[in-house]
Amino acid sequence: MSQRRSTRPATAAADAGRLGRRLQSVGVALAGTAAPLVCWTLIALLAGVGGVDAALAVVAGATGGPLVGPVTVARLFSVGLTGLAAGLWCLGAGLLLEGLSG
Repeated sequence: MSQRRSTRPATAAADAGRLGRRLQSVGVALAGTAAPLVCWTLIALLAGVGGVDAALAVVAGATGGPLVGPVTVARLFSVGLTGLAAGLWCLGAGLLLEGLSG
Protein backbone atom coordinates (compact mmCIF):
# COMPACT_ATOMS: atom_id res chain seq x y z
CA MET A 1 0.00 0.00 0.00
CA SER A 2 1.19 3.42 -0.88
CA GLN A 3 1.12 6.41 1.39
CA ARG A 4 0.86 9.92 0.11
CA ARG A 5 3.87 11.93 1.14
CA SER A 6 5.31 15.13 -0.10
CA THR A 7 8.37 14.81 -2.32
CA ARG A 8 9.68 18.19 -1.17
CA PRO A 9 11.48 18.42 2.15
CA ALA A 10 9.90 20.68 4.74
CA THR A 11 11.84 23.87 5.20
CA ALA A 12 11.97 26.17 8.18
CA ALA A 13 10.66 29.07 6.08
CA ALA A 14 7.59 27.11 5.05
CA ASP A 15 6.96 26.13 8.67
CA ALA A 16 7.34 29.74 9.81
CA GLY A 17 4.97 30.91 7.10
CA ARG A 18 2.40 28.31 8.03
CA LEU A 19 2.69 29.22 11.70
CA GLY A 20 2.35 32.89 10.77
CA ARG A 21 -0.88 32.25 8.87
CA ARG A 22 -2.30 30.27 11.80
CA LEU A 23 -1.34 33.00 14.26
CA GLN A 24 -3.08 35.53 12.02
CA SER A 25 -6.24 33.43 12.03
CA VAL A 26 -6.16 33.07 15.81
CA GLY A 27 -5.49 36.78 16.23
CA VAL A 28 -8.35 37.84 13.99
CA ALA A 29 -10.71 35.45 15.78
CA LEU A 30 -9.69 36.70 19.24
CA ALA A 31 -9.78 40.37 18.31
CA GLY A 32 -13.04 40.00 16.41
CA THR A 33 -14.67 38.30 19.37
CA ALA A 34 -13.34 40.69 22.01
CA ALA A 35 -13.86 44.00 20.15
CA PRO A 36 -17.67 44.11 20.49
CA LEU A 37 -17.41 43.18 24.16
CA VAL A 38 -14.96 46.02 24.76
CA CYS A 39 -17.09 48.52 22.83
CA TRP A 40 -20.38 47.69 24.54
CA THR A 41 -18.93 47.52 28.04
CA LEU A 42 -17.09 50.81 27.46
CA ILE A 43 -20.38 52.41 26.43
CA ALA A 44 -22.04 50.99 29.53
CA LEU A 45 -19.22 52.27 31.76
CA LEU A 46 -19.28 55.77 30.30
CA ALA A 47 -23.07 56.14 30.07
CA GLY A 48 -23.46 58.02 33.33
CA VAL A 49 -20.14 59.86 33.41
CA GLY A 50 -20.14 63.63 33.03
CA GLY A 51 -16.67 64.63 31.83
CA VAL A 52 -13.52 63.37 30.22
CA ASP A 53 -11.54 63.24 33.47
CA ALA A 54 -14.25 61.19 35.15
CA ALA A 55 -14.40 58.88 32.12
CA LEU A 56 -10.65 58.26 32.27
CA ALA A 57 -10.90 57.54 35.99
CA VAL A 58 -13.71 55.02 35.39
CA VAL A 59 -11.74 53.22 32.66
CA ALA A 60 -8.54 53.18 34.75
CA GLY A 61 -10.48 51.79 37.70
CA ALA A 62 -12.06 49.11 35.51
CA THR A 63 -8.72 47.86 34.21
CA GLY A 64 -7.00 47.99 37.59
CA GLY A 65 -8.93 45.15 39.20
CA PRO A 66 -8.41 41.37 39.06
CA LEU A 67 -9.71 39.33 36.13
CA VAL A 68 -11.55 36.79 38.29
CA GLY A 69 -14.39 37.35 40.71
CA PRO A 70 -18.03 38.42 40.51
CA VAL A 71 -19.22 39.49 37.07
CA THR A 72 -19.49 43.26 36.73
CA VAL A 73 -19.37 45.57 33.73
CA ALA A 74 -15.90 46.72 34.76
CA ARG A 75 -14.65 43.14 34.93
CA LEU A 76 -16.17 42.32 31.52
CA PHE A 77 -14.40 45.38 30.10
CA SER A 78 -11.09 44.26 31.60
CA VAL A 79 -11.44 40.69 30.30
CA GLY A 80 -12.47 41.95 26.85
CA LEU A 81 -9.53 44.33 26.74
CA THR A 82 -7.17 41.48 27.65
CA GLY A 83 -8.66 39.33 24.87
CA LEU A 84 -8.36 42.17 22.39
CA ALA A 85 -4.71 42.75 23.31
CA ALA A 86 -3.95 39.03 22.99
CA GLY A 87 -5.66 38.88 19.61
CA LEU A 88 -3.78 41.87 18.27
CA TRP A 89 -0.51 40.45 19.59
CA CYS A 90 -1.15 37.13 17.80
CA LEU A 91 -2.08 38.97 14.61
CA GLY A 92 1.11 41.03 14.74
CA ALA A 93 3.29 38.00 15.46
CA GLY A 94 1.65 36.14 12.58
CA LEU A 95 2.24 39.01 10.17
CA LEU A 96 5.84 39.24 11.30
CA LEU A 97 6.48 35.50 10.87
CA GLU A 98 4.81 35.38 7.47
CA GLY A 99 6.79 38.43 6.35
CA LEU A 100 10.09 36.96 7.51
CA SER A 101 9.44 33.62 5.83
CA GLY A 102 8.97 35.53 2.62
